[in-house]
Amino acid sequence: MISYQRTIDVIDLSMYYVYAHIDAETGKPFYIGKGIGGRCSSSQSRARRWVEYTKTHNWYPVLLYKGLLSHEALTKEHETILLCRREGIHLVNAHDGIPGKPPKPQPPVIYDMHVRAYEWHVESERRYKRIMVEQARIRF
Repeated sequence: MISYQRTIDVIDLSMYYVYAHIDAETGKPFYIGKGIGGRCSSSQSRARRWVEYTKTHNWYPVLLYKGLLSHEALTKEHETILLCRREGIHLVNAHDGIPGKPPKPQPPVIYDMHVRAYEWHVESERRYKRIMVEQARIRF
């Protein structure tokens, strides 16, 4: 059986977390999600099944995992949903979530593009100054 605490710690808003929405009457989760910022306590942008359930049930959020990267949170969400379903807990989640994949490393091309842009800018300024000097010579 999964145990739940009714406390939410102050968390780093830039990191992802996995949360459960707990039915206040039964003490069991009815929804598992991944979030960032204040998503766990928000009722905005929710699926119809979640909205219908919360019309007739009081609930509170509980953080299960925190301080995660996006792909880690996706994996933990998926594992937690599967665990709840194995234990016979009915969730209003539309699907079981998806295991996360680590992001691909950034290629050095992006850095090179920035360097090239800067070099082009510097060279353009040099050309502009050279043209202005030549024009000044012609006038006098």
